[in-house]
Amino acid sequence: MCAKTTECSFIKRIRTRIHALFVASLDMRSQV
Repeated sequence: MCAKTTECSFIKRIRTRIHALFVASLDMRSQV
């Protein structure tokens, strides 16, 4: 529901990157 498709893709990219970082931090925490 965004006005610009580029804006939507940009937001999706940031969300996926933050999610990846979150999962990585959880993995590191579980390994320790």
